[in-house]
Amino acid sequence: MKFINFANFSRLAFLLTLTIACPKLVFGQKSVSGLPEGWTVNGITPYEGEVTGVPDSMVITLTPSPQDMKRVKRIRIVAENNVEASVVAVEKAAVTLVEPLDTADTAVVPSKDAVKTGQTSIPKIGWILASDGMIYPDAKAALDYGVTPRAVIAYVGNEAKCTRGLAISLEDVSLDPMTWKETAEVVRVKAEECPTVGAEWRLPSVSDLKVLFKACGGSADTLLQHEGLKCDDRYLRQTILKAGGTDFRNHFYWTSDESSPYTAWQYRFNSSKFYTANKTLQFYARLVLAF
Repeated sequence: MKFINFANFSRLAFLLTLTIACPKLVFGQKSVSGLPEGWTVNGITPYEGEVTGVPDSMVITLTPSPQDMKRVKRIRIVAENNVEASVVAVEKAAVTLVEPLDTADTAVVPSKDAVKTGQTSIPKIGWILASDGMIYPDAKAALDYGVTPRAVIAYVGNEAKCTRGLAISLEDVSLDPMTWKETAEVVRVKAEECPTVGAEWRLPSVSDLKVLFKACGGSADTLLQHEGLKCDDRYLRQTILKAGGTDFRNHFYWTSDESSPYTAWQYRFNSSKFYTANKTLQFYARLVLAF
C-alpha cells in the first residue's frame, strides 16, 4: 500500500465499495459508527455497529467480515481531485461503502498526525513495533508520538507461530545470565511490565531465530535443530543496531526448545552455532514479540 498525504486538500471524500450494502462509516469523537455486521475496527468487534474508545490520533484499520471479503474486488478511496490510493490521511470524515473492496485487503485510515510520524499498521523489517501495537520508522518517531519502542521487526509473515510477524527486543532481558528455568519468569515479568497491544512476548525458539536470520538477509541450516551447523546472524545484528538497539553479546543465548528433560538448545553468537546445554547453566536471554 502507498501512503499519500492529502494535507493540501481542504475537503476529502472517500468511496469504499461493497456489493451488498451502502452504509456510511462516521469517524466521530473517539469512535467509529455505522459499521456493517461482522466488520471490526483495529481488531475490535463493534457493539450495535459502533466502536468507542478509539483515540483520534490512532491509525484506524477497518477489516471487512469474512463473508464480505469473499465478494470484494477493490478498495477505492477518492479525493476531490480524483486521486486514488489505498491509504490516506483523514481526521474526521464519513466513509461511504458503495462498491467491492480488494480480496484480503484492508482499508487503513491513519490520522493526519500519523502520516507526519510515519505511523502505520503495515509491518516492515527494520521498523519499530511500539507499545501501542503500531509500527514506526524508528525509535524517535515512536517516542515523539508518545509511545514506547518495544522491538525491531525482523520477520514479516505468519510461518513462525505469529499472525503478522516477529520483532526482536532492542536489548537483552537482563544484564545478568540466568538458568533456562528462570527464563519463564522473565517472560512473565516482561509481559506485565512492558505490555504491547496485539503482541506477545516469548523466548525465541530455534526455528524463530532461524526465521529471523533468513528474513534479515542471512542464512540458517534447513534442519529444525542440528547441532554444529553454522548460521549467518550478522544481518539480524545489523538490523538491531540500525534500530538503536544493543548488539548480542558474543556468548550463549537460551532458546525455548528443550533437547531432553535436562538440557535445552542455546545459540552462541561468537561461533554462530546452536548447541545443547544443561538447563542449570546460566546464559543470556533476549525475547521476541509475536504479533
